[in-house]
Amino acid sequence: MTQRLAVGALAEFVHRRGDLHAGLDGRTRAEEGIKVQRKLQRGKPQSYQRERAVSAERDVAGARYTIGGRIDGCDVEARLIEEYKTTRADPDLAHAHHASTHWAQIQLYGALLAEEHNAPAANWTLRLIYGHPDSLATRTFERHLSSTELASFLDETLTWLGSWMQNHHAHVEARDNVLSQLAFPLGDYRPHQRAMARRAYQAMRDRENLLLEAPTGSGKTIGLLYPVVKALASTDHEKVFFLTSRSTGAQAAVAGCRQLDPDQEFLRYVQLINKAQACLVEGMPCDPQRCQYANGYYDRVHDAVSELLRRRAMLPEQVREVAELHRVCPFELSLDA
Repeated sequence: MTQRLAVGALAEFVHRRGDLHAGLDGRTRAEEGIKVQRKLQRGKPQSYQRERAVSAERDVAGARYTIGGRIDGCDVEARLIEEYKTTRADPDLAHAHHASTHWAQIQLYGALLAEEHNAPAANWTLRLIYGHPDSLATRTFERHLSSTELASFLDETLTWLGSWMQNHHAHVEARDNVLSQLAFPLGDYRPHQRAMARRAYQAMRDRENLLLEAPTGSGKTIGLLYPVVKALASTDHEKVFFLTSRSTGAQAAVAGCRQLDPDQEFLRYVQLINKAQACLVEGMPCDPQRCQYANGYYDRVHDAVSELLRRRAMLPEQVREVAELHRVCPFELSLDA
């Protein structure tokens, strides 16, 4: 089975660097971006292609992926690739904050396009164009790379991703081996609890929506956690979200996870709390200039997430400890985990 991997998501996951918050004013909508791009592309030569689809297949950590996306604009004859970004902010500031991701994106597009045309000695012009949606004023940044350099960038990106995915696949395989043999942790079911668990498992397996109503004390939490977590081993579901409006509900879910995996050997679970509770800085500034945990967040987050995942039980105290150690925002770290 071939899985799809979008160039934009790949660029952001592997290459994003810098601060957590941009501090940029004047948001834009997706529709504005499309309109600006069309207007700025008027008058291009006949050889210029808009929304050019590119893709290639690769093996990454034992799985087959189709890596692809659409280039905003390109001219193969002129060896030109353009990526348009719409912003009302100072384009130099926007570039400074987003450059790592934006350049990674256009370089990955360039690698796929160069591979398609099989011209290893060719040199390509890559342009990042920031356009204002109201005035159509533009600021252009340009790089020149060879097909060989672009191919190396794609290979390095996939090597990094492969290492990350290899660790993930190893965890999933070990987890699923245990889950396939996992018995109900409390031994005997309460009245109706077995039927509840069976129905929840069927819903996971068959991708159904299921609404259950049961009274307090009927064993809902473990009666549902057990089958839906166990179903991870036999379905293509990747994770389970347990949503609750009360802290007592969250505590019950954590207790259920501990019952399923008392020695923290195979399950990974993270408890999300609100930003104000998680914040390590008084006043919750959320500003790289005032918060060391937001400043350079994306430079350090991969190491922080890796360490947090090794803890398996990622409760607020563990999240805080790892966040302080790596100087990253604990709230964002819990979401990234």
